[in-house]
Amino acid sequence: MAKGKYTPEIVGDILFAIAQTGRDGDGYTAGGIARWTFYAWIKKHPEFKEQVGSAKRTWRYKLFRDDPGIVQKARQRLIEHLDPFTETWKSVKCEPELVDVYNMEYPDLTLEEQIFSKLSLKVEKMVPVEETLKAVTRQASPWAVQMVLGKDNNYRPPPGDESPGGSGIETVDFKFEDV
Repeated sequence: MAKGKYTPEIVGDILFAIAQTGRDGDGYTAGGIARWTFYAWIKKHPEFKEQVGSAKRTWRYKLFRDDPGIVQKARQRLIEHLDPFTETWKSVKCEPELVDVYNMEYPDLTLEEQIFSKLSLKVEKMVPVEETLKAVTRQASPWAVQMVLGKDNNYRPPPGDESPGGSGIETVDFKFEDV
């Protein structure tokens, strides 16, 4: 049997894999064909396209049957992503500074004695100078809501997102000196 040839055995393997996982990639991998071959078959063979759609519907049916709360979970995740949230990043600016470190050549002396005797080693160490916290409030962009819910939805962005581009990002900077 030639690899990549449209046969009932290969189609069966592909459809079985898609019905198990819902993913095209698992289907063409199970069938031993290339991605482009899989999509060429969908264009060339209308019955194959219909069978792939049926396999995906089977997977979705099994998904809902095995986890009846999945719709509620999906709605909750959508609501979480529509609500504004704030992310905070912390960055620290450091500068090099020479510091005294213990010199192993004089094990009988303490670090303080080595510093006093000028026997300690000077090493460049990065020391924090400035700490910056950046808070970013994000909310769903209107275009993203339209993609998920459709244009005729009841979702309205929270007050304060009147930006014409609808980026939904507001930035606030905090600075702390002498950390």
